[in-house]
Amino acid sequence: MDPFVASTAREDVLHLFCTAVDGYNQGTYAPAVPYKCISDGKINVIRNMNGEQVTSALRLYISGKLTITAHDVFAFNDKDYPVLAVSFFKGNGITDYAGTTVVYL
Repeated sequence: MDPFVASTAREDVLHLFCTAVDGYNQGTYAPAVPYKCISDGKINVIRNMNGEQVTSALRLYISGKLTITAHDVFAFNDKDYPVLAVSFFKGNGITDYAGTTVVYL
């Protein structure tokens, strides 16, 4: 865990992990997992998981290294957001222990 993010994360977010996708591209989700996060409402043009340029309106910083797929959903401030992209910060920049997950929504 990243000690800075772990100590300053105050906002609640729910991670709905997609367990299966049907023929209509609709997901089946596992029970929601709560996390504490730091949110950043900065609008960015990013590349999504398919390599396309999209606009991200929200970034979430979550302590730890999460497993996130393209069909996952995050519930934040009473709204469901599909995952656009994910990146990871290593803990101290050298070792790959559970650092910080950045989720672009």
